[in-house]
Amino acid sequence: MKPIHDKLRTRNPSAALFMLAGLCALLIIHLSLYPYSGWRDIGIGPLEFLSGEWVPVHQRVLWIDIAFNVLAYIPLGFLATAAILHFTTRKYAFLAILSCALLSLGLESLQTWLPSRVPSKMDLLTNCIGGFIGFLLGRALLHREFSTKPLEQQIDIWLVQKAWLGMGLLCLWLFSLIAPQFPDFVTGYWLGNLLGELGVGPEVIIEGWSTDTLLLIEIYAPTLANYCFLMCAWSLGLAQTHTAAPRIRLILLLGLFTVLLRLGFRAMDTEAADWWESQSHFFAQNWTVLALALCVTLLLAIRQVPSHWNARIALFHLIIGWGMTLLLPGLYDPEMPAQVFGFEKIQLSLMTAAQWIGELWPVLAIGVLAFLSKREHHFAR
Repeated sequence: MKPIHDKLRTRNPSAALFMLAGLCALLIIHLSLYPYSGWRDIGIGPLEFLSGEWVPVHQRVLWIDIAFNVLAYIPLGFLATAAILHFTTRKYAFLAILSCALLSLGLESLQTWLPSRVPSKMDLLTNCIGGFIGFLLGRALLHREFSTKPLEQQIDIWLVQKAWLGMGLLCLWLFSLIAPQFPDFVTGYWLGNLLGELGVGPEVIIEGWSTDTLLLIEIYAPTLANYCFLMCAWSLGLAQTHTAAPRIRLILLLGLFTVLLRLGFRAMDTEAADWWESQSHFFAQNWTVLALALCVTLLLAIRQVPSHWNARIALFHLIIGWGMTLLLPGLYDPEMPAQVFGFEKIQLSLMTAAQWIGELWPVLAIGVLAFLSKREHHFAR
């Protein structure tokens, strides 16, 4: 049996794809069962909805729900198909459709006991349609008759051998940006809350400090924490690439995607009348730290800093940034209103999932970055 380091350092597309498919499935489970409250038994079997109406009388039919039921399962169908095609032969690709159907059937059955959910055959059908579309896309893009060798060679040139591990971590950080929070790019506030419960929280740390010092902390601590987390994430992205990769273009794309993602979900959490003011306030707060982090990351790319050193830089910034959360206010905690339907329910579910991931992310990141910080020869057998 190969050592664990050998398994992690291998460039294994199927392992990465199965991991991403699993994360996608977990997100679908969360969105289907949130807010997990009010479980009850009303004397109906979990599969009785299959013999009922396509759309129950007491269910509101919204096009946004139908569209989301289809769209949510397309990535899962695609990733499962791609993972299976990389792992085994084409004759087993149907398992991707089967997995989507079984997941949807299981979740619809569980919704029987949730007062905020209504199981229906229409939801099951639209979910299966989404999984089937993802399956068709996966088959079309990864058909064995088409040569994928040039693409795989390009990946070999661009990405380090254990890139799937860091890319998964980076995707989780990007997803955490969906949650409303202050500062905009900081995660992991649970540490300060835990220390507060133990009697050694921020109020104990800053006790006795002068007013001028506290004022400086209030002004600069959010900016420094934002800079550290941005540097951690973007350096993590650099750590997944070889020096031969177009690092400058990749970092510019990552920076643009980071800003657009944060702005987009910030806009969703803002009233239409206050949209422009919210966006202006975001840039007024963050343009300095965004420009500084981008310049430093581009400098690392230009200097062709090795991947393990980029991981070390990311780990250093993570430790400093996570420590700064002890001096910052807590995270915004969205509450689920009593009656929310359609897009608003989906939005609040996504925000809650992003908040949970954001709180756990620094713990995962420390372990992964410590592993990625090792030089390549440490991974040899």
